[in-house]
Amino acid sequence: MSDHNRSQPLETDAAAGLIDHLSPSPLDSEHESALISPRKREKKKQLSAAKESNGPKSISQDFLQHVVQVLPARVAVLDARGKIVVVNQAWISYCNENGLSVKKFGAGGNYLQLCRKAQGFCRENGPKAAKGIESVIAGHQDSFYMEYACSFSNKQRWFQIRISRFYHNDKCWILINHENITEPKQTGMMRGQLRDDLKNRLEQNAIILNAVNTSLRQEIARRTVAEQTVSEERNRFRTLVETIPHGIMEFDLNDMVTFANAECHRILEYSEGSLIGKCLWDIAKASFPEVENCIEKTLREHPSPTVHFCSFRTPTDKSIDIQVDWNYERDPQGSVIGFVIVITDITQQRQAEEEARQHLDQLAHVSRMFTMNQMASGLAHELNQPLAAIANFAQACRYRISKSSIKDRNAILESIEQISVQADRAGQIIRRLRDFVRRADSSRSCENINDLVGDILSLLVTEARAHQIRLDSDLAADLPQVSVDRIQIEQVITNLVKNAMEASGDLAPALRCVTIRTEMNAEGMLDVSVTDTGKGIEVEELNQVFEPFYTTKQSGMGLGLSISRSIVEAHGGRLDAVRNAQTGMTFHFTLPIAADGGKA
Repeated sequence: MSDHNRSQPLETDAAAGLIDHLSPSPLDSEHESALISPRKREKKKQLSAAKESNGPKSISQDFLQHVVQVLPARVAVLDARGKIVVVNQAWISYCNENGLSVKKFGAGGNYLQLCRKAQGFCRENGPKAAKGIESVIAGHQDSFYMEYACSFSNKQRWFQIRISRFYHNDKCWILINHENITEPKQTGMMRGQLRDDLKNRLEQNAIILNAVNTSLRQEIARRTVAEQTVSEERNRFRTLVETIPHGIMEFDLNDMVTFANAECHRILEYSEGSLIGKCLWDIAKASFPEVENCIEKTLREHPSPTVHFCSFRTPTDKSIDIQVDWNYERDPQGSVIGFVIVITDITQQRQAEEEARQHLDQLAHVSRMFTMNQMASGLAHELNQPLAAIANFAQACRYRISKSSIKDRNAILESIEQISVQADRAGQIIRRLRDFVRRADSSRSCENINDLVGDILSLLVTEARAHQIRLDSDLAADLPQVSVDRIQIEQVITNLVKNAMEASGDLAPALRCVTIRTEMNAEGMLDVSVTDTGKGIEVEELNQVFEPFYTTKQSGMGLGLSISRSIVEAHGGRLDAVRNAQTGMTFHFTLPIAADGGKA
């Protein structure tokens, strides 16, 4: 039962009437004395004597009524049948606050029956209270006391009920007093609970202290091991950084070098430790005057880290080639606080690459000489035609001049013109041969790939005719120019076409065909392909045909395809081989278009 509102006024006439009976007048007393038995009269005298000894003989009815109504407890008076005859305001307020029917629980309701039929949280407490009321009414005991708990809105409250008996006008009346004892109950429970909790906590704290003590000893041991491990890792990292064959440098956003390992000092030719604290511009301004703008742009745009290749001039005026790998240095929140760069001295690597390039040129020259040796007979026949024509036209001129007349002048001039044409034809053949076999420094120029293909086909047409091989070309128009070494790309085309002709040589003459195509591929690169109708290359041999000195021909050197792939890759392209759907092979290589993108 909840607390009540102590300020509400008296609302029931039944309560006022009961209060009147609780304070009888002297006339009522005398009349009552005449009606009751001597034994009861004697008992009443004893009660009156007790009242006179314990307090004043008369009490104001208004005062008593006011006292009952302002009692903090919920008070109800029952008759001998358990019927409620009067309740105070606290009792009524409790009913209103908790949705209980005042008609049932107010004056006129039978409280005893309500306790017997109690449901919900009073299912056990109600019958118990009913037995107590019945016992007091029957005179088995003068009073009954019970404590019980109730839960309201998930909050537990404790109450006490006191049941006592009194007599008025020879009638037995039952006074029920409900009080909320939640606070003292909780205080007592809390004290006991606190005492138990304190005891448990002391025991738990002792256990925890022992566990903490053990854990601290273990943690100290673990941290000792961890610190030793970190120290070893730090020493190992320091050893690694100091012995790695790469220069490592850190600098902050103020462009000041905060770290540089020994190899960095050695590569850049600075004395040990002298780079620390230097401004990056003082170190790099001689070699990279634009580095400041580059870093400012990096901080503004945050591009992905890339690799840079450049030359660096040391304080001793020595030029070295270096590779610079870089990345951001960030704080735990991810903000850029500096940069880390890794410097690799690639001077010897560049020299080795130059030597390899020169060696490749030598091998390519040898390959071209070998190719020319194979083409010699066909080229001799090719040259023999214009030379024979020159000789014939020269004899015709000499004869006509000796027998000449004025009307033969036009015929003589025509013969001389033919001599010039055939001489120029022979000169072109010789010039192409000279360009093809000459060994010169590699130089690139913007070329029309279709022109290169046409020149090679003109050199190979005689050999193809001699072996009854048809040379077809499918050259795309308006192709962009490519920046290439003309002689090297002509060598690649020659190697691929000659290999295709040799692969088709075992077929019937009608089936011997080699087709060369030029086009733009989907990746925006120029693609040159050579297709034959031969028997093809086995799948397991496809990965070997580009290896040096590997050949499927009895008289082959095994260098043509290897050199061709190296040349194409040096130009930024790729050379591959695939089997055709039906017969033969297709070798194709790609080349990047020239920077200006001019049309061929």
